[in-house]
Amino acid sequence: MQRFSLRAAAVASIVAAAAVAVPQAVGAQTANPTAFCAARAQLGPSASPAQLKTGIATLAQSAGGTAVEPATALESLYAKKGPKTFNSDKAFGYLSSIDKYVYDTCPGTSVAVTASDYQFDGISSALPSGTAKIKFTNSSPKEDHEIAIFRLLPEAEGMDALTLLKMPEKKAAKYADLDSAVFTFAPAGEDGYTVTDLEPGTYLYACFIPVGGKNKNAPHFMEGMYGTFTVS
Repeated sequence: MQRFSLRAAAVASIVAAAAVAVPQAVGAQTANPTAFCAARAQLGPSASPAQLKTGIATLAQSAGGTAVEPATALESLYAKKGPKTFNSDKAFGYLSSIDKYVYDTCPGTSVAVTASDYQFDGISSALPSGTAKIKFTNSSPKEDHEIAIFRLLPEAEGMDALTLLKMPEKKAAKYADLDSAVFTFAPAGEDGYTVTDLEPGTYLYACFIPVGGKNKNAPHFMEGMYGTFTVS
């Protein structure tokens, strides 16, 4: 699944830079948590351009606390690039900052995941359907980590997870819904956040960053950083 391993190299530097570039603002406007949370839920992978535009605008208008600056920055970026905004890793940096506020404020299932070298801890083998708010803590002293989460298709039933992870993206797309995948990245010693809507089914999660951050090295999932959970 080259999609995630290739993104990881860029995310490592760009998301970290985006987080530094967005200051935290408190009390900049009157927050509307209900509208804010509903707008964030609207920004899923299947959202239309119209839904993205109105959702991002509502985020910026209703954000509070630490979400104000990244939500405003995301709206500005969308005004320039439109739907192509989410081809930019900078946008995912803004979303991670927004989702920290979502994690503390919005309804949904809170999932606190810790990454170390080389395993994930904190993910239950079964999660409820609906909104999942993910806090991703990288406890490693040196290694960057990410978590990519995607739903498996019925064709993947009985398939070994590692075999699927090692497939080229085109072949893997027959077994996993890559278009609806979500991920978040965290440098060593830091946190990342993301939000996803979980439908019933089986999900696979993994870290695709290469050992030591060097592309010539094997991805972290080859060291054991992967797993599955079911949603009902």
